[in-house]
Amino acid sequence: MEKLIAYSICFAFILFGVKESINLLKDHRDIKFPINRTLYYLSILLSFLIINSNLNVILADIIKISYNYFAFSSIKNEVIRMVLLVVVYFIIHFIIYMVLKFLAKLFYFGKILNRRILIFISALLGAIKGTIVILIMFIGIVIFNMTIGRNFPMNIFTNISGYKMIYDTISQNFTSSNEKITYSDEENYMPTSNVLIYYNGVTLEDGVRSNSEIDNKAIEITKYKENDLEKAKSLYVWIGSNIEYDFDKAYKTLNNESSGKSGATEAWTTQKGICFDYACLYVAMARAIDLKVRLVTGSAYDGTQYGPHAWNEVYLESEDKWIPVDPTFYMSGNYFNNNNFYDDHIKEMIAGEW
Repeated sequence: MEKLIAYSICFAFILFGVKESINLLKDHRDIKFPINRTLYYLSILLSFLIINSNLNVILADIIKISYNYFAFSSIKNEVIRMVLLVVVYFIIHFIIYMVLKFLAKLFYFGKILNRRILIFISALLGAIKGTIVILIMFIGIVIFNMTIGRNFPMNIFTNISGYKMIYDTISQNFTSSNEKITYSDEENYMPTSNVLIYYNGVTLEDGVRSNSEIDNKAIEITKYKENDLEKAKSLYVWIGSNIEYDFDKAYKTLNNESSGKSGATEAWTTQKGICFDYACLYVAMARAIDLKVRLVTGSAYDGTQYGPHAWNEVYLESEDKWIPVDPTFYMSGNYFNNNNFYDDHIKEMIAGEW
C-alpha cells in the first residue's frame, strides 16, 4: 500500500507539471514560457546538487566567515550560517538559471505555428518539470532524514530506485563533509574570539592550564601503559567516568548567562563541567604525559539535535595520525577513535594544538 501511495504521489506531480505547462502555452501562446518554467526548476535541482557535492567546502567557508565577522553568541552564529547558506544557494541558483535561459535563446527559433506540436512539446516539458520537482522533493526528504528528522524519518519513498540513488549519493557526501570540514589548514590552527566568548570569556590558554595534581594524576593512570594509544584511552576513560556533566552550567552558557569559571582546573576541582571543561582537562592531562593533543570545536548530535560542542584529537606518533576523542560523550557509548565518530560530530575548527 505504501509503495502504491509513493508512486501515486510521483505520478500526480508529473501530471500537474504537464497541466501547468499546457496552461502556460494557452495563456501566452508562446513555447518560451513553458521552457523558462522548466529551466527554472532545473536550475533549482542543479543548485541543490552543486551545493551537496561541495558541501564540505561551502560549510567550511561559511563557518570561517561566521567566526571571523559574526562572532556573537553561538546561537546567533548558527542563524548567520543558515542565512549565508541560503544566500549561497540563491546566488548559485540565479547564475545557473541565467545561463540556462541564455542557452535556450540560442536554440529558440521563434514561435511554432502547428498547435499540436506546441501542445506535445509543452506536455513533454511539463513531464520533465514534474520529474525534476520529484527529484528536488527526494533531495529535501533525504536531507531531512539525515538531520533534524533522523528520529522520525519519512520513509514513504524508500522503495523507489531514484530515491535510493539520491539517498546513497547524499549519504556519502554528508558523511565525507562531516569528516572533512575544518576551519583552516590543520597545520595552522586559528583560535577565534567566538570560542572565548562562548566559554564565559576564558582564554584558551587559561582553559587548558594545569596544576601539579592534574599532572600527577595523568602520570599515575598512564604509568604502565605501553604506547600512545593506550595512554590516550586511559585519559579518556578516567575523565569520562570521573567528571559529571553540569547541565545547569550548559543551560546558562547556551543562554549567554554567567555560569562561573571554566577550564581544566575548574573541572578538576568541582569534578563536573561542560564539554569545554572536559576537553580542556583532557588537554591538560595529555600535555602532562607528552601526548600531542588538540582541542576541537564544532557541532555534535545529542540525540535530539545538533548543538555547539568541543572534543579532542590525539596524535599517535607510531601510526602518524590524529584520532578523535570525546570524553564528554563517554557515558553515551564508545567515542574513542570509533569508526562512526563523525556520524554525529561535525568538525569546524581546531581551536588549539599542543
